[in-house]
Amino acid sequence: MSRKRIAFLCGQPEEYCQRLFIQGFNKVALASDIDVCIFAMYQKYQDSMQREKGDASIFDIINYDKFDAVIVMADSMQTPGLAQKIEDTLDSGYKGKVLFIEGETKKFYNLIQDNYTPIKKVISHLIEHHNFTDIAFLTGKSW
Repeated sequence: MSRKRIAFLCGQPEEYCQRLFIQGFNKVALASDIDVCIFAMYQKYQDSMQREKGDASIFDIINYDKFDAVIVMADSMQTPGLAQKIEDTLDSGYKGKVLFIEGETKKFYNLIQDNYTPIKKVISHLIEHHNFTDIAFLTGKSW
């Protein structure tokens, strides 16, 4: 029997958050005797339509039927419509398991991190236990 294989799709795998997630995912997968093939675009924001099309084309060459599961880190791909295109491609004929991470999908399982609760707890702690009243909070994406 051959080893199971997972296709892992993402944008900018070298960025801190994606890198940590991929490292942890790989560690668990390999310990479970599962191979992980990473397909990545290396630009989150392209500066031209040609670059956008070229960078995103990596996902067009995948033979999804060769994989037992597909993981899509949807929020790491900022090309407009790309996550939806991948979702539609997988929905149109892929028979394996699919998981979208940090991306809304009506067709597959998805996992959304709760970034709100831990930050709220930290800020509440600063206010309630240390009496801080002037707190500046810097964040990433506006949504």
